[in-house]
Amino acid sequence: MTNRAQVTICRQPDATLGFSTIPGAVQQLAQNTLKAYGGRASTAEVWRQWVEPQDVVGFKVTSAPGASAGTRPAVVRALIESLIAAGHPGQQIIIWDRRLAELQDAGFGRLAQEL
Repeated sequence: MTNRAQVTICRQPDATLGFSTIPGAVQQLAQNTLKAYGGRASTAEVWRQWVEPQDVVGFKVTSAPGASAGTRPAVVRALIESLIAAGHPGQQIIIWDRRLAELQDAGFGRLAQEL
């Protein structure tokens, strides 16, 4: 049997201004989306239903277009911060894409070091 992917579309108009992200609004968007998709009252409960502390959680991003057109580092930051706040060890979280240089250029290397 093949598992089917699920896609959740979320919108929050104040999460960006031009091509710049507004961190607080992006964080709220991520939290609301996780709770709605996971059907729980808190993001911690959502993460705990999906992953165990020993699991490695990978965030696949699209970094080739850069930080303003590909996967936004602010979105990945919000997701990872909520996962860490739920008690998941930071060393069990990875951010990945096809090319390391593109990850670095889009700001994901810096993000990984900060978190």
